[in-house]
Amino acid sequence: MFRVDRSQNRLSRLTQKRFSDLKLRERGHLQDWLSTHIRKLEAAFKEPLARLNRQILTHDEEFA
Repeated sequence: MFRVDRSQNRLSRLTQKRFSDLKLRERGHLQDWLSTHIRKLEAAFKEPLARLNRQILTHDEEFA
């Protein structure tokens, strides 16, 4: 990933981090963020997503 500096029209590479490096966990953090912003995800995927509890499924996963 890169950070964009629009004023100087430059990119700078970001240091790669894992969620575990930041003391973040999938179930405790990531699932909450995704379920909170489900409409934004649907817009990004351009299709509705199913939600089971806090887990999000695509249509392929939902009907498999």
